[in-house]
Amino acid sequence: MNLDSSESNCKLRDLDTALIDLLHAIQKGDIKTYLDRVSDQVSCFEPESRGHLLRGIGLHRFLVERTSQEGEYHIELVDPLIRVDGNMAFAAYTLLLTEMTDQGEKIHGENVTRIFHQEEGSWKMIHFHRSFM
Repeated sequence: MNLDSSESNCKLRDLDTALIDLLHAIQKGDIKTYLDRVSDQVSCFEPESRGHLLRGIGLHRFLVERTSQEGEYHIELVDPLIRVDGNMAFAAYTLLLTEMTDQGEKIHGENVTRIFHQEEGSWKMIHFHRSFM
């Protein structure tokens, strides 16, 4: 499928918005936005899975529902690579998350790849891979 540049730019902008919405939803424990941005059939490799492929939203729903970030935080995507091809897209980046705690700032970094599928005009994450730096 060939996209003209305006359609391509629109899809890229929509994907960027979906990714940022997703990251803030995870950080804030915003389960409604999280469920809007993630497929029920999501799969992943992440440190919490201890090298196993996880399928389905169960664990992630459990974790997001129990997250409540009250304090200040800042999300930085370092050297993001975002590609859109029709109704599929991926984003690869280093995530730097800075949180303000009672003990001062805490910085956490991880390398992340997320794969999205566009369904009815909305981007949903269908797979991701995270690894700590």
